[in-house]
Amino acid sequence: AWLAGFIDGEGHLSVHTSTERKWFQASIGIRNTHKSTMGHIGVLLQDMHIAYAIREEDRGPRNKTSYWLNITDMRNIQRFLEAIMPYLVTKRIQAELMYEYCLSRIQNARSRAGYSEREREIQLLFTVINRRGRIEGS
Repeated sequence: AWLAGFIDGEGHLSVHTSTERKWFQASIGIRNTHKSTMGHIGVLLQDMHIAYAIREEDRGPRNKTSYWLNITDMRNIQRFLEAIMPYLVTKRIQAELMYEYCLSRIQNARSRAGYSEREREIQLLFTVINRRGRIEGS
């Protein structure tokens, strides 16, 4: 439950396109400046057998060092979402969409047909949901 709350507040869920718009990439990310908290999240993910990458970013003398944790493998994202979705509030819609997207890609991994219409729709929904700025009605 704690990790789900952390994702709700500090996390980022996205299905974005490559620069050339040839492929989509699902990712769950967390950026934070508290090194021991990020280490604790890493331990929780290891206990769940979820692979992740973490990088340190020096943001100059006036800012604290930032730590960026990313999960990008579809099966790892699927397992992670299965564990935290029951507890999500703020990012529940993104999590449900990403879970659907990952399941679809895993099931169609051997298909050479490309992306389904629904997978493309989910990617576009993420573009709208994650757009910066004010959203009407929220």
